[in-house]
Amino acid sequence: RAELDRFNRYLARGLVNLVFTLAPELVVLGTIPTRAGEEVCIGPVRQHVMADLWPSLARGLRIEPAALGGELALSI
Repeated sequence: RAELDRFNRYLARGLVNLVFTLAPELVVLGTIPTRAGEEVCIGPVRQHVMADLWPSLARGLRIEPAALGGELALSI
């Protein structure tokens, strides 16, 4: 669990830099975050990102799992 928390923090830090640079409306997460699920990975990453962003950037941002879910790695 501690290693996944560390992964979530590093992923969130990278996403914050991406959002500050590109200001996207949607960030789609795949592979590890999608497999880990909303409660274990995507939700915590979303919380970390939103906490570190300026309110104007956080307001319009959505962070979602890939639509292919667990099949994402198999579709490539």
